[in-house]
Amino acid sequence: MLNSYLLRSLSVLLSTPLKYDLKRSLSEIKKAFEICKQQEKNIGFVEYSYIPRKRCRVTYLKSRFKHRKAIRHYVFEQYNYNITVLNPVHIDVLISSILGSLSPSVHARCTFSWNYPQKTNNLQLPYTNSQISKYNIHTKPLTTEEYKIETSVINRILNSNKVDKDNLSKINNQIIAFILKFSRDVKLTEPQLGLKKKLNELSSILNSSVREKQLFLFNKPKEVNARGLYIYGGVGQGKTMLMDSFYETLKVSKKRIHFHEFMIQIQKNLHDIKTKINPTTKTNLINLVCDEIVNKYKLLCLDEFHVTHISDAMILKELFTTLFNKGLVLVCTSNRAPEELYKNGLNRDRFLPFIPILYKFCDVYHLDTENFRQKMPNNCTNKEENESHYLDSVIYVNKDMDFFTNLYSNDLKIDKRDIKERWIQVTPLRKVRIPLSHEKVAFLTFSDLFPNNSFIGTDSLIKIGEEFRTFFLTDIPEFDANLRYNNKLKIFIQFIDILYEKIPMVYNRLCVCNNKLLFRNLKLVLSTSKPLIYIFGSYGIIKLFDEFYNKIKSKVIEKEAFEINDFINLTNTLGIDKRNSEKLFDSLLNPDEKVLTTKRLLSIIDTHEQLTKGLQPKNFILYKLDTYDDDADEEEFQCSRTLSRLFHMSTKDYLMKC
Repeated sequence: MLNSYLLRSLSVLLSTPLKYDLKRSLSEIKKAFEICKQQEKNIGFVEYSYIPRKRCRVTYLKSRFKHRKAIRHYVFEQYNYNITVLNPVHIDVLISSILGSLSPSVHARCTFSWNYPQKTNNLQLPYTNSQISKYNIHTKPLTTEEYKIETSVINRILNSNKVDKDNLSKINNQIIAFILKFSRDVKLTEPQLGLKKKLNELSSILNSSVREKQLFLFNKPKEVNARGLYIYGGVGQGKTMLMDSFYETLKVSKKRIHFHEFMIQIQKNLHDIKTKINPTTKTNLINLVCDEIVNKYKLLCLDEFHVTHISDAMILKELFTTLFNKGLVLVCTSNRAPEELYKNGLNRDRFLPFIPILYKFCDVYHLDTENFRQKMPNNCTNKEENESHYLDSVIYVNKDMDFFTNLYSNDLKIDKRDIKERWIQVTPLRKVRIPLSHEKVAFLTFSDLFPNNSFIGTDSLIKIGEEFRTFFLTDIPEFDANLRYNNKLKIFIQFIDILYEKIPMVYNRLCVCNNKLLFRNLKLVLSTSKPLIYIFGSYGIIKLFDEFYNKIKSKVIEKEAFEINDFINLTNTLGIDKRNSEKLFDSLLNPDEKVLTTKRLLSIIDTHEQLTKGLQPKNFILYKLDTYDDDADEEEFQCSRTLSRLFHMSTKDYLMKC
């Protein structure tokens, strides 16, 4: 007997100025579900419940000497449907039924998530036994915390406007399988649980403000003074994962966005307002922009808070002071402590007043735990799969554009003449040239990012990242992380950050198997002059470990484990001073451990050796690239973070987890 998969909730928020259209749409939706049931679309039953959301009559007036604008009536209603389906992959039928039944004047917003049968025995999922074995799907039910993580990721994917409806079933099967594996095998550490507790407390405060607002329909509710949260820590600590889980549980008006995109929107809004107002009048432009934000959102979640542009640094204090004073709550993630933001940047003295403002309105939480990406198990049961390297990023050394276009056209068996030039519209007045492209695949040289010796712009990079899902980037120069104010280096880092944030939604992957390249799914292909680990040169912890590796590889390590004093004694015999030894030990050690085992040390040495040869390590265990260093410049830190991201983009779980 098939198990039913219960939709936990399917909330449909409809709005229209015409009440008749609203009633008509609701009746049409009910008919559509009934037709689906009659056509045996694997829909079990549908229960309807009505929740009045808000009714209001809004009158828009101008000055007493102008004509009155027409009165508009808006009706906002919320209808909840409890729906049982026999297979969650048929959820696209439900959504299509809703959207296809609406009148032209009706706007709808659908949010949904589902539960699996809570059974420990005879758990039936929409996968074969081999798929269950492959993805390591356990049969025990999800815990509450695991379920929140699962729901957070699923909702983030399914609510994206980039989901191709034809691929929705495939997305469900593969994504859900991975999330089950991920949530079961990767348990939250003590620091992560501490962060989750603080996020839950903030969630309770914010959600309580929503309940109070519903109780005080005609009276102004009490102001809820909630402090924001600034989360910082190393790469792969789980900051974004926990913030997204927190974000999905909130009922307040909210916005989640990457910091780069947020600042681009701010600069654009400032420019738009400036062009509309009279230049002779004295107007606080930032105050007007902040009013727009606060009127829409109570909570702002920013991912990857780091400051690189001087134009952003100069307005942060005034921008966030105004937002905080107007009641906005900020939750953000970063790899840097507040004091380390915009380190060694131009005119940093004008940026520094922002830091006490951040401490005044936000709690600062340092998440220091082990890299959960390295805890992901390799559960491949297929021998051929174990021998293959499934990559979302592939690094080649000294390959030109012809090599990649020939490779691409031969693998897909297409005419090379179909790979053509394309122009991307960024703004109504500006376009960006892509020299070669085919469908959602772009072929770029590094110089294409600098047409006429000028940078194409961050907004152009974001637009390119939205238009294409696969990128071939060649002729990457030799970077040097030790050089300050290297504009080309900053652009490359920003480009990788944007691609890393964008979620690839089409399941095609590039597979390297028996030296043959098969186009299945790919995010990024780089052609570099050196192995990936040296893409930014030899600097920081990489340079230090190179020195350690060259001296230790001929030695025999007899001890089974090292405490810090034992490790300092070992490195002292190799000619490495105490300060560098402590820095090296910190990068090799897991945060929740005080002893470095010889097994872990040898694994790191083996990974480093494979990477320096341009090979893909079988068991990827590496030192922490972003170890804190007082002497490190901001450029070095950004290079370390980007390199860590490139390594993560070269793993199987990157595509499945996003």
